[in-house]
Amino acid sequence: MSDVLSPEVLALQGVLGDTVPILSLRVLLAEARNDLGRAVNLYFENPTKYDNPPAGIDGGSSEGSKRKASSLFAASHPKRHKVQTKGSELKYIGDTILVAFATVKGSGYAKDGDEIDPIQKAPAVPKAAKTKAKLMRGKAAKGPITRFSVGGKEIGKMTKDDAKVLGKLVELGVIVIQGTVVQIPPTLTLLCDIMLQLRIYLTPRAFVTVAHADDEESQDDSIKERKLALLHLLKQLGRRELDQAMLAGLKEDAVSPSQEEPDGEEQKEIEGDQVEILYEKARGFEDVPEMEPTAGVVVDLRGYQKQALSWMSSKENLANNPDAHSIHPLWEEHTFPSDGSPGSGGDKFYLNPYTGEMTLQFPSAADRTRGGILADEMGLGKTLETLALIHTNRPTADDMAKSSADVYTFNRMLNAPTNIPSIPQTRATLIVCPVSLLSQWRDEVTNRFTPGSLTCGVYYGQERTLTISDLVGRKAPDVVITTYGVVSSEWGDGGRKNNKASLIFGVEWFRVVLDEAHWIKNKQTATAKSCFKIEAKRRWAVTGTPIQNKLEDLFSLVHFLRIEPWANYAFWRQFISVPFANKDSKALNVVQSILEPIVLRRQKSTPSGPDGRPIVELPSKTVEIELLDFTQEERDIYTALWTNSKTQFSAFCAAGSVLSHWAHVFQMLTRLRQCCLHPELALGKGSSSGVGGADVDQLIRRFQNGLDGDSKSGSESPYMDIVIQKLTQTMNGGENQQSVANDDDSCPICFDLMAQPTLFPCLHISCWDCIVGYLQKREQNGEKGECPICRKEFREEDLLDIVKAPAQVSTVQATGATSDKENGTNGSTPASLPPSIRLRRHFHSSTKLTALISHLKHLRETDPDVKTVVFSQFTSMLSLCEIVLEEHGFGFARLDGTMTQKDRENTLKRFASDDDEGSKVKVLLASMRTAGVGLNLVRASFVVIMEPWWNAPVESQTVDRVHRIGQTRPVLVKRFVMRDSVEERMLSIQERKTVLCKWAIREGETGGVVNAAKNKEEEKRNRVEELKTLFG
Repeated sequence: MSDVLSPEVLALQGVLGDTVPILSLRVLLAEARNDLGRAVNLYFENPTKYDNPPAGIDGGSSEGSKRKASSLFAASHPKRHKVQTKGSELKYIGDTILVAFATVKGSGYAKDGDEIDPIQKAPAVPKAAKTKAKLMRGKAAKGPITRFSVGGKEIGKMTKDDAKVLGKLVELGVIVIQGTVVQIPPTLTLLCDIMLQLRIYLTPRAFVTVAHADDEESQDDSIKERKLALLHLLKQLGRRELDQAMLAGLKEDAVSPSQEEPDGEEQKEIEGDQVEILYEKARGFEDVPEMEPTAGVVVDLRGYQKQALSWMSSKENLANNPDAHSIHPLWEEHTFPSDGSPGSGGDKFYLNPYTGEMTLQFPSAADRTRGGILADEMGLGKTLETLALIHTNRPTADDMAKSSADVYTFNRMLNAPTNIPSIPQTRATLIVCPVSLLSQWRDEVTNRFTPGSLTCGVYYGQERTLTISDLVGRKAPDVVITTYGVVSSEWGDGGRKNNKASLIFGVEWFRVVLDEAHWIKNKQTATAKSCFKIEAKRRWAVTGTPIQNKLEDLFSLVHFLRIEPWANYAFWRQFISVPFANKDSKALNVVQSILEPIVLRRQKSTPSGPDGRPIVELPSKTVEIELLDFTQEERDIYTALWTNSKTQFSAFCAAGSVLSHWAHVFQMLTRLRQCCLHPELALGKGSSSGVGGADVDQLIRRFQNGLDGDSKSGSESPYMDIVIQKLTQTMNGGENQQSVANDDDSCPICFDLMAQPTLFPCLHISCWDCIVGYLQKREQNGEKGECPICRKEFREEDLLDIVKAPAQVSTVQATGATSDKENGTNGSTPASLPPSIRLRRHFHSSTKLTALISHLKHLRETDPDVKTVVFSQFTSMLSLCEIVLEEHGFGFARLDGTMTQKDRENTLKRFASDDDEGSKVKVLLASMRTAGVGLNLVRASFVVIMEPWWNAPVESQTVDRVHRIGQTRPVLVKRFVMRDSVEERMLSIQERKTVLCKWAIREGETGGVVNAAKNKEEEKRNRVEELKTLFG
């Protein structure tokens, strides 16, 4: 079998002819530093030197010459060095010529043909001895092994480039080097050339498999350096060519995590139309047969749910794969060369150039992924489909005999190659979900299955009483439900270092399910990294939005599922991220091929059956954009705020620093968006030191008429305590029997009925508009404000609204109320004050709040049974909604991230209930982050979105909490947008992106590809242009 020659050797042989020994060709290239022209010139300067290589050196190109050289060498050097290694024998991989430098001077150190001492990883040193040696020699510089010796005496070292490859692999224990001196001067001088022929042997450590669970971003730098060094070595030995694109990807992979990933704003976004194209092949489920669940399910599964059960079961129970005898497309087959000894060479080994893995086992192309992504649209019943799978496809004895951790992780093997204890196995399924969905999963198990047929345990908060013994015992629950927060916490608290200290990481689960799996879309977060490390035989990601903004969202799911080779980020980046950023349509084709076998995606409108009817026929859903106009006061505030923001943005544009000030620009945009909701929300958001800042705050305070202004509140203001005390006495029948609660009293200023009673510090009352007009007129005349009845002086800020809440609402507000500071009420109101009377500083509504109340009043008059969900991204806006809802007699409940799990459950039950208490709750105030995932809000049929959101899929997902299975009414969605504002411009940008996206897809289909650097600059320009659009 002929030796494998590198392209450089073959090229030089083509010039000089076949008569020149292979060893001489390698020597020439080594001396010429791989410069072909210089190597040719060196040969013709002294052809005799190279036509007769030193005797005993293995340089022939045939087996006969190798054996002859070996016998000659053995005769002159009867005893070769024995390399001390653990485990099986070394595997000869090839030889190479290199030029090293002398580190000593003088004569007698070595001669041509001498054997160098083996270069190998030093044996392990006991900890005590290692500490003592370190103290004796001080802090030695760490780095690759570079020096070599003959007869135990150091004579030279490798060049820096050779050390990065050979020295690094020796340091990691991947290779052992034997070698022979080819040329050495009789008398050495410092840094003179020494030519060596090195024979490279792979150690057993070279064939350690990199476990799929390893997180590429958290790998040790030595692992990344190993990949580069190994591929360079194979190229140097002529075993394979090094693909430059792959090399670039690996070099990027070697950077530090902090440098590796651009900010979220820097990554290429994927548009909605592109997402739908990616899902197309994942919708081919028509040929999937239906499968009946095991007895014990008390509800009838729909046809498409039975298909999902069938598909998921088939993914878990992989049958014989026709590709089992085909090599995996990402692996390469190689043959060990012969080292000249009888019977050596000929065995196969396999290389994955993208991970740096090598194995002696045949890497089959058969699909080993036992799991996938259940990506049905929100509202199709993914929870029930998953539980039906858990109930039907239970672990068998054969399943429990196999372990998903059949290979050690690469990090562990580098540091401790033997005797790593395995973790116990459990038959239970672990479900990880957001805390807001914890009770929903538990209730589904309780309500959808007969008692005892599917057992469930909750591992959260005070209920974290399960132990590893409970899970491996006979009475282990079928399902254990926990949250992302618990997983992340346990990983940080000890699961990372000691699996026995953690329930979640201390066992190998039969199945792990991530609900709302897009929570791990950012692979750099602790939540994602901890979920990657959960060990299980089956792995499922359940989410209606596998891709939200970027293709990197999908990578996190693929990495969690351990789908080879796409779970390797260097490979993903090379074949998907970079081509997609360059607008190469092939990237979307690759993603489609990944999604097709692992994703099941159906929508409510997906046609099914011969008649093509939708798989789920729900009542209609109508989405309407309602453009609203600012009042003059609101317009003045918004204009002042916009002028201030635009001035700062223009300064950034002029300096060319818009993107470097992204955080500040985003803050300005947020303040403008909040101003569209209510001017109060913009108060104090950002600095007021800029141009017009003071004027903005002044206008807002004037609009608020004293709310959170300079006047003190509650116990900090003496007059407030006096007013409340007098009011309490009055309501309890004390002196000054003035009926402050009687709406029929006439106003002492206009002599008409008081539409909005307002209390003065002196306890007199009038209409709000009347007293404000009276005080402003006195102010214009240069006079102080005073009571028109008793002439007692006071300011406009001292006025209080008298709120008389309807009796049927007063008992509903307890769980929906927020802090006194948020809703502007007086927190020191005595308990003796009648419950139907409340005092607060005057609250001025906004256009959006007025529109909300208008719609709710219309519903109350036309269809009082309708319930409403109000969504807002800002919890402070929800607090303002509470004020107007209470003022107009609407019972409400609130759902946000500050509530405990128990309070969330009670809130959702009250809202969904139609009993006496539940019927009073007509409105649910919900934050986007809390209610946007997993909840079932079908009791409502009217949805109000207070402000447009940046992420359209998230908005759609939130609406689908109402429009889903179980909805019996047509759903109406109102999206409030302020005219001539940043909100309207946000909508225009979204529409323009849709058009551009369709154009980009057509361009990609025709093969249009742009330069990466040029495309990056184009992305930056587009981002700046979008910001310019937002700022008018």
